[in-house]
Amino acid sequence: MEVLIDDSQESAHVDLPRLHQLAQALLLALKCPQHTELSIALVDDHEIRRLNREYRGKDASTDVLAFALQEVDGSSPRPLQAEGETGPPLLLGDIILSTETAQRQAAALEHTFEQELSRLFIHGLLHLLGYDHHTDEDAQRMDELQHTLFMQIDSPFGFTSASGVA
Repeated sequence: MEVLIDDSQESAHVDLPRLHQLAQALLLALKCPQHTELSIALVDDHEIRRLNREYRGKDASTDVLAFALQEVDGSSPRPLQAEGETGPPLLLGDIILSTETAQRQAAALEHTFEQELSRLFIHGLLHLLGYDHHTDEDAQRMDELQHTLFMQIDSPFGFTSASGVA
């Protein structure tokens, strides 16, 4: 699995190797094929606001944006079905995280910046896999899986089990 991380922000120190490890562990837990590729961008509020305005028509900063490169149905924890482990890369898409917003939300929610960044990354990844929160039922399914994955994180950017999510 290939995880590309671009850290263009200067407001927070992010342990990039541990974020990379978390991303790979979550891709495995969600049973994504080995040839999956994912991009993560760490940005400031100004940049995420620009992207939100340009791509979603919303002139406001946000915590996370997810741009999927594949249309998938997120009706189960394994929405991606791949033809074996070879072939062209399965390009999931891009997750954009605002570290400034993550810092504010971490303080408001009384947990660490690393925990908040992990929570936001999980949320973005689930969007790339087809999950959304347009209906109450969809939101509940996504929230439950997000919570399950978050609780499996042993320490910031650490994962307790590689056994995955059933």
